[in-house]
Amino acid sequence: MKNVLILFTFLLSSSLFSQVKIGNNPSAIDNNSILELESTEKVLVVTRITTAQMNAIIPMNGAIIYNTEEDCLYQYNNSSWTSLCVDVMANETITALIDNNDGSISYTNEEGTVTTIIKSALTDNGDGTFTFNSGNGAPLTLDISALETITSLLDNADGTFTYTSENGTVTTIDTNSAETVTTILLNADNTNIDYTDEDGVITQLDVSAIVANLEALTTLVDNNDGTLTYTDEDGNPTILDVANLETLTAIALNPDNTNIDYTDEDGVTTQLDLSTIVANLEALTTLVDNNDGTLTYTDEDGNPTILDVANLETLTAI
Repeated sequence: MKNVLILFTFLLSSSLFSQVKIGNNPSAIDNNSILELESTEKVLVVTRITTAQMNAIIPMNGAIIYNTEEDCLYQYNNSSWTSLCVDVMANETITALIDNNDGSISYTNEEGTVTTIIKSALTDNGDGTFTFNSGNGAPLTLDISALETITSLLDNADGTFTYTSENGTVTTIDTNSAETVTTILLNADNTNIDYTDEDGVITQLDVSAIVANLEALTTLVDNNDGTLTYTDEDGNPTILDVANLETLTAIALNPDNTNIDYTDEDGVTTQLDLSTIVANLEALTTLVDNNDGTLTYTDEDGNPTILDVANLETLTAI
């Protein structure tokens, strides 16, 4: 009920005085003000709506709202909403040319300086330039072909992006459903691999079973008869006969008891004459009876020695 009374009082004051002052010093209002706010503690909060709600409204030119998704003020002018926020981080060069719908145009340069131009003194040259002639000096040509086309794409940090086109149209792009996130990690048991899919479901892959299935197994067995059995990955056995691969040699004393017979790997026999070998290696000495009661002994070096055995003989007679 209290709010209804306040609204009624507000409407009554508006009709009586045609001016409204809200806040401090309510009796002090500028003659040119219809509505005036004054406060050092409170602020004006304009309509707060989302992008979709904003685009659904077609208000009068000059309408202002606060876009809760963009955290920015928007102004409606010439059938479109325009952001009033300037992204200084992007270091953009911004100029604007606005029709005031009162026979004048406001031109704002990069530094924010506003110039009001009367339409009757402005000529469109059809090449992206306008000539302004106030009649008080040389005509001034404005080149608007260099007006920059500005778009922005903001990350909302919630899986969505907000794209603002050149004419201020705002579109929200939701990438949450587009992103595919999966992980694959070795389990702490060092046996399983844990695969987590996009929905967070974990599937374990047993590495030992995979390796056992893919491992190539072969065996090689000695049959102890000069053959080997090789079994391949498919279980097929193959007999390898290695008896013929052995290297055989033989050495034996010849039946003549003089030669040694050596037979090599190719079956070739070589005879080694032992008498020649022994004669070459043997140490030779001689003992010769001189038939005079002496013996001559010749040593290995060929040195002779006379042995007198005459006195050694024992003679007996009967």
